Order: sequence, then C-alpha cells, then structure tokens
Amino acid sequence: MKRSNSLRKSRNGGIYFYFGDHAIVIALVVFWVALFFTNSAFSSFSNYSAIIKEASIFAVAGIGMTFAVISGVFDLSIASQIALSSVVFTAILPRITPEIPGLGIVLSCVVIIIMGVAMGLINGLLVANLRIPAFITTLAMQMVYRGLAQFVNNSPVPISSLGNEYRSFTATAMEDVVRWQVGGVELFFGRGFGGTRLFGFPLFFYIMIALALIGTVILRKTGIGRNILAIGNSREAAHIAGINVPRTQIITFVMVGLFTAFAGIMMTSHHGSSNYGVPSGTEFTVISAVVLGGTALAGGKGSILNTVIAALFIATISTALTGFGIDNNIHGIFNGAILVFAFSINTIRSYADDAFVKFLANRDIKAIANKTAATK
Repeated sequence: MKRSNSLRKSRNGGIYFYFGDHAIVIALVVFWVALFFTNSAFSSFSNYSAIIKEASIFAVAGIGMTFAVISGVFDLSIASQIALSSVVFTAILPRITPEIPGLGIVLSCVVIIIMGVAMGLINGLLVANLRIPAFITTLAMQMVYRGLAQFVNNSPVPISSLGNEYRSFTATAMEDVVRWQVGGVELFFGRGFGGTRLFGFPLFFYIMIALALIGTVILRKTGIGRNILAIGNSREAAHIAGINVPRTQIITFVMVGLFTAFAGIMMTSHHGSSNYGVPSGTEFTVISAVVLGGTALAGGKGSILNTVIAALFIATISTALTGFGIDNNIHGIFNGAILVFAFSINTIRSYADDAFVKFLANRDIKAIANKTAATK
C-alpha cells in the first residue's frame, strides 16, 4: 500500500482520505481562506494576483532546484546566477539590434538562457568530473558569479534608463495600457511583459505553469528524468543499472541553470532594473519551497507542481506578515522558522504517516473484533 495515495481503504471496507503528497495544496487553500476572513486586504483578488506574480519567480527557480534535490544535491549559487543574469541582460540589451528594440529584447533573453545553461554546465562539470561535493562547489561558484555580476555593473540599472523603447520589457506607462473588458470583467490588461494580466492573472503565472508542466514532463516521461530519480534513490544501484551517473549529474545542474535563467529574466522585468545584490538568502527560500512541496532531502522523490504550490505558500506568508503590520525586521525569524520546518518536514510527515496507519489498523481491529463478537 503506497503512502502517496490520497485514498486508503481499511480492512472493513471504509474509505479514509489521506493527505499524503497533497498536504501543501490543502495548506495553501486553508491559509488563503483564513486570510480572506481575517484581513480585509485579502478580500481583493488583486492581492492574490500580486502574490502569484511574486511567487512565480521563486517557483520557476524552484523547478530547476527540484531536479537537483531529487538527485540528492543542492545548488547554492542560484541567487548569484540570477544576479549575473540580471546585470548582463541590461548590459547587452541596448547593444543588440538597437534599431529593432523588440528583437533586441528577445535576443537578450536567449543570450541569458544560454548563459544560464553555461553556468549550470560549469557547476555540473566541477561536481561530476572533479568530484568536488556539490555543497562546496556551488558555495564557491556563488562567490564567483556574484563577483562577476559586481564586475559587470556594481549599481542597479533601471530598464527605463536604457530608453523608452525598452519599457515594454517591464511595465509600460499607464497611458499605453491596452485593456479589454466584457461586462466589467477584465479579459486582458496589456502593460508590457512585467505588467500584463490575462483573465486577471499576471503573465508570469502562465509562464510559471508552462515551465512547471515542461519540467514535470521531463522528470516523469523522459529517460533523463528517470535517471535523475534513480540516482536520488541510490547512486550505486543506478551505476550498476548502467546509468551514466556523471553525465546525469551534469544534466541536473544544467537544468538548474536553465530554469534559474528564466527566473533571472522574470525578476529583472518585475523590478524594472538589474541588481547584482540579489539577496543571498534567495537560494534558501527556493530550497524551502522545494522541500515543503514534498521533495525528499535524501533524493529520489519529488514533485515540481508541489514546489510551485509551496512557493505560493511562502510568498503568502511574507505578504500576510506585511498585511498584519509585522515589522520587517521580524520577517527573518519567520523565514528561518520556515526553513527549519522545511528541512524537518519529511520526519514530521513520517511520524504522522505512522500515527495515521496505526490509527486505521487499531480501528479496523476493533471493527473486526466487534463483528466477530456479534456473530457468536
């Protein structure tokens, strides 16, 4: 009987709902409902839309990190990768086809994605070929990428300072907004890449969902994904089964770099500027989302869609703290508590699973005993 099943059947025929891997989904729904009734700010859909937009950046980075954690490793360099992607983007944007700004934006995004893959490849080669532990490798590369970002530009560069023709990458001026409504219901709100909404949801939401689905297909339906899962379960067994472990490790870090590059592009658009000072704690926020989403720290098990839900949950907590007037200096305490909880969630879940199974077993035994006594 698998513990991941949502429904369980007891010996006496009763059906019991078991949360299993869906716990984070239920937690998010309950949290949103509670906020709706306890804080007037959360009675507006726009607040939830803002949470989704903020969370989508961390969720996209979390897609790549999910591959890493499933394989049994972390990548602590993703915050610095985002920082380097951001400053390089603003550095090359006005230099690529300046006569066709739209094409320049697209080509700049392509360059950043290629650069993200390259950073992941470097990390993977160091871990797989030089056999440096991933923790040490990515911690060292975190400093390297951060230093490179500061070397490229040690001050924020607003997109608007590059010229009005590039403002479509962030949020255009309100007078340039394109809006379609039917019966008072907003169908489309066009305000540049960073400010567009479709059916009330930010464009980032659809990008996040699309990338999450792509990541899920790669993880569940391809040989690469199955190899990553196998390595996470047992590296030795994967090697015996004929899996090229070093190559799979490299591909794993390439996946991290790829999705982190998308997150870097989205963050630059969201903030409307580059910034080499992306908070170093970003990687722990992303890891927290991955683990809260049910990905096992030991590897071999995980869900990308649950990572996305967990990112929404963490972003909701941050917004709720602000909404209830909690001092920003105290936010770090909650973030630390979330991190501790995330790293202990598998142990807590194991205890809860055992307690639940024991409860059902005792209940079934009593039911059978009562039925036996009644027939005598």
